[in-house]
Amino acid sequence: MAKNDLVLLDALLQKKLADYPDLSDLGELFDVFAFENILKDHDLSYEEIEQGWVDGGDDGGVDAFFIFLDGLPITESPNSNDVRKRPEIEIVVITCKHEATFRQAPLNNLLASVPELFDLSRSSSSFESKYNENLLEQRELFCETFKELAARQPSLHVRFIYASRGDTTDIAENIRGRACLFESRMSELFSDCSTRFDFYGASELLQLTRKQRSSTLGLTFIENTLSRAKSNYVVLCRLSDYYKFITDEEGELRRYLFESNVRDFLGRVPVNEDISATLQAPSRIDQCDFWWLNNGVTIISTAANVAGKEINLENIQIVNGLQTTETIFEHFQCRDRDDDRAVLVKIIVTQNAEIRDRIIKATNYQTAVELPSLRATEKIQRDIEDILLEHNWFYDRRKNYHRNQGRPIQRIVSPAYLASCILALVLKDPAKASRLKIKFMRIDSQYKEIFNPCLDIRIYPVVLDIVKQVEHLLTDRRVVWGRQGGVKFPANYRWLFAYVWATRKLGESHPQNILDLATHSIDIAEIDEIWMRLCQVAEEGNFKPKRLYRNHAAIRALVG
Repeated sequence: MAKNDLVLLDALLQKKLADYPDLSDLGELFDVFAFENILKDHDLSYEEIEQGWVDGGDDGGVDAFFIFLDGLPITESPNSNDVRKRPEIEIVVITCKHEATFRQAPLNNLLASVPELFDLSRSSSSFESKYNENLLEQRELFCETFKELAARQPSLHVRFIYASRGDTTDIAENIRGRACLFESRMSELFSDCSTRFDFYGASELLQLTRKQRSSTLGLTFIENTLSRAKSNYVVLCRLSDYYKFITDEEGELRRYLFESNVRDFLGRVPVNEDISATLQAPSRIDQCDFWWLNNGVTIISTAANVAGKEINLENIQIVNGLQTTETIFEHFQCRDRDDDRAVLVKIIVTQNAEIRDRIIKATNYQTAVELPSLRATEKIQRDIEDILLEHNWFYDRRKNYHRNQGRPIQRIVSPAYLASCILALVLKDPAKASRLKIKFMRIDSQYKEIFNPCLDIRIYPVVLDIVKQVEHLLTDRRVVWGRQGGVKFPANYRWLFAYVWATRKLGESHPQNILDLATHSIDIAEIDEIWMRLCQVAEEGNFKPKRLYRNHAAIRALVG
């Protein structure tokens, strides 16, 4: 390790403190920093990081347990009908230590946990006294996903990672020997599973921070462009050139190009099977070129410049053609990439957000896309974005849009987070708010109940401010209360504490009365009193404190 790498890494961590003011210590900050950079290619939002972050008491040496299906993070078990045949399931298990060395003890803990956590014959309930709830939830999600997709013949890849501020060139042989045992442990559980173990030290983490996504890319095209006022272009690109455009230096798909796409890759559905069959057909363009049989791709860019046979685009988003793009990517992963056939690419240059939404909605209505998938373009979502912006909140209608614009992470809010605020404080169901999954956006009745046009638009910033105040205070008190529930304590209990506080202020009044709390600040003494009452209720009712936030009977006793 270069002498100054550790110094530079520590300087970066200090600067990161401003992004995460609610993290209680440098150890937690290092966790998030490591997760963000090690999984940078997956482009995770903070909430997705929070989902996989399981550090705390009874974590079995596991600080993070992330689950990816075909490269995309999952937070709920998928429906096998929506998944392609032979999907890839990737599990990333990370142990992090804010230490300038690598030790054997963390690997010993992890090795003891692996045979149990990955044993599909064991129920998670049998581990309740051994592992914390957050780890068991992720473990259960993996088990459900793997079993649900068994008929699809999934391939399983498991990565174990040990991250510290240490020097990977100076790891003791006994530690490397322990790392080699993980493959044998997994082979005892799965007959077909690829396993690898990686060490990340100061130098490796520093190098990852320097890996930047390209905001400007060049797309090589054939012959001349069809253009109108240089604000839009229609071009034909060789399939091999388009493949280069959508992949990075490591040959991985640039998934950030699809952040504005309204849906994920649909897998081996008939339309994608047809695209794949077309690609695999003999590549004689005089008989049947690829673009004759395919609608092509639509790209939105904020600027474009043509130089010879290349068009350079800035701030690119592929808003239609994800299925075509993913299938082209898969096709060339295992084949010769020299293909003269062409794909049709439509490029629209605009910086107007409303026009972008209209284009996204219009281009996706032409194919079979569920209406709920287009939620981000709806008027209610744009109205919420506007009212939150007036209060200095950035509403992430599309994942990571504001983060990629350099907005403060602590001021970015996702639709799922805001929906939970409404569930807890307006619909008065904090238990449901604590387990809300993004799939509610696909269920029309649930979506309209939460994002109700009849609801006063001013309520959204009020409920958000209340929950954020509570979350900040819970983070502060977590250390005083003995770090109850690990790093996820504030995330688990924010809805319950916000609900109890608001109910005590307003009683069981009309939901619109939540506006009366717009100027109220929450005192730390009020949070302490709720915690004391929570512990009392748990003791009186024999409730498990760590599960109380989902227990309706306990919640009623708490506010009573």
